[in-house]
Amino acid sequence: MSETPINSQLMETTIKCGRFTEATAALEEALQLRRELYTSPRPEIGATLRALGNCAYERGAYEEAKGLGQQAKEIFTELSASDENVAECNELIGKCLYMQAHYSAALGTLLVAC
Repeated sequence: MSETPINSQLMETTIKCGRFTEATAALEEALQLRRELYTSPRPEIGATLRALGNCAYERGAYEEAKGLGQQAKEIFTELSASDENVAECNELIGKCLYMQAHYSAALGTLLVAC
């Protein structure tokens, strides 16, 4: 099952417009459906978790965002997904650590993301 391009574009536009509450609700529904559909880790689940993390970050919910980013990273790592997916998760986690004033941990995480 893959997202239709129109749904993906709609979600991306919703996030770019700063409508994070609306985007979060849609992403949470997508995550629930994907977890019901797939019994094992899938890139779609990792991508949804990362998108939820990005929305949480934009809302200032840094601890929540960090946790979602970590969950997504674990899925991508387990799947041996592209380094780009893992790097994007590390970037999200690093930004959260920075915003929480954990500067040394943020630096280490962001350097791994590069």
